[in-house]
Amino acid sequence: MVSITFYLFVLVASYLCMAFVSAMERGFMLLTREAIEKLREGERKQRLLLLNLLKRPQELRQAIIIYRMLFLCIFIFVFVWKVVPYFNLDKHLVWTLIGVAFVIAAANILPQRMAAPYALKFISKISTLTHILLRIVSPFITRKSIRSDKTDENDTIENIEHVIETRGGEKTNVEKDMLKSILHFGTTTVDEVMTPRVDVVSVSVNAGYKDVLSCIVSENFSRIPVYEDSSDRIKGILYVKDLLPYLKENDDFNWKRLIRQPYFVPESKMVDDLLREFQKEKVHIAIVVDEYGSMSGIVTMEDLLEEIVGEINDEFDEEERNIIKINDTEFIVEGKTALADFYEALDLDERDFETIARDSETVAGMVLTLFNAFPKPHQRCEYGGLSFEVFAVDSHRISKIQVRKLTIEDSESHKT
Repeated sequence: MVSITFYLFVLVASYLCMAFVSAMERGFMLLTREAIEKLREGERKQRLLLLNLLKRPQELRQAIIIYRMLFLCIFIFVFVWKVVPYFNLDKHLVWTLIGVAFVIAAANILPQRMAAPYALKFISKISTLTHILLRIVSPFITRKSIRSDKTDENDTIENIEHVIETRGGEKTNVEKDMLKSILHFGTTTVDEVMTPRVDVVSVSVNAGYKDVLSCIVSENFSRIPVYEDSSDRIKGILYVKDLLPYLKENDDFNWKRLIRQPYFVPESKMVDDLLREFQKEKVHIAIVVDEYGSMSGIVTMEDLLEEIVGEINDEFDEEERNIIKINDTEFIVEGKTALADFYEALDLDERDFETIARDSETVAGMVLTLFNAFPKPHQRCEYGGLSFEVFAVDSHRISKIQVRKLTIEDSESHKT
């Protein structure tokens, strides 16, 4: 037989959990990106976790509702079925219910008022716990409501795009494309435009001076990240212009003193915010990190500007063609090609690939989802009226894919 002490403990615990959830809700309501960015460098992990949580407001809201209802049900169940009979409170049922209502209201109102002045400090302390709690209830969160805000936003953008296309007057296609790019600029995150980690050229802090110069000459970059031990530990950025006065120095030259402080940004940062920060801080390159503080890639001022004006090539850049048209039905596609560019080049409907594209941003990512494993060269699969054949594999990534539009004859031959 379970003693009343245990039930009283459960009652108090559920009440405190209700109060905690209310304080957490209020804290996130008052939280802003600007406040999070002010966290000290030593609190980088908390900052990244909070930015990630702010990126998922619908999920967070639903999780709070789930936990609040859970603890409220536990509180009411224990109180009605165990506490009331034990203390004979049913004799004064009306006053008991009124008292309980006030107690529950207090669990929602008082913690919110207490948490308000210390929102950032409180939320940063529980960021890891909040992330865990969100993962626990994620299977019970409806995806439809999560996408609702984004759907409305996309509908608005599509309407404006239609106006630009139909009422653009004498504007050229280039001008129309630029207007559309500006329209999407405010909804684009850093992880969509960055150079991924696997493509980043960097040098070790222990490299000799001649090796550093050799890397600069071979790669033709004006700024190179410098790492210690592994690429996750970026020590700074080496600007090539800072080396110009020392080109004739020996291999033992201490080039490390020229390294500049790195500028870190989370994957979830909006590109328009980053552009303003670049202008304010007078920097042209940032290290992109994920929610765990690991390096995801780099983003430059040029990457941001290319989102508006298109590809920018200087005299050293070799022209890259991500999609090579063989004939009307066959294409060679670079694995790193953005899905949006792929759909546009092949005149495809994005909605036909929503199921397999998921969170993928490149054609290689979508193909990996199709195979559900890392494919071998010349391995082939079909989806959405297309045939995908792995054309080339570079180390542990798909570098080129042969894409072919399937004809009616192809479909019938596969059936037989």
